[in-house]
Amino acid sequence: MFSIEVKTAFFIKVANIVAIEGKANGDLKAKVLHDETDNSKSYNVKGVALVNGREYISPLESITLQLEPGDYNAEDLIGKRLVSYD
Repeated sequence: MFSIEVKTAFFIKVANIVAIEGKANGDLKAKVLHDETDNSKSYNVKGVALVNGREYISPLESITLQLEPGDYNAEDLIGKRLVSYD
């Protein structure tokens, strides 16, 4: 299982991505994240942008992920916990 507590989120128009940053827990293996409180909301992962310059993720580090834009505002992700059960 993977989870990220979203601290910042914003849309990057020139790259057509949503960037989110937050504390991660677990290994990111899936391509889809879900809102922990509303499983009907899903977010497609385009890739990892930054992992504090290390090759692994520990619960104390932050990670920046790239998400595909969708029918949501990037700012609405702030404070949410996104999870993957894969």
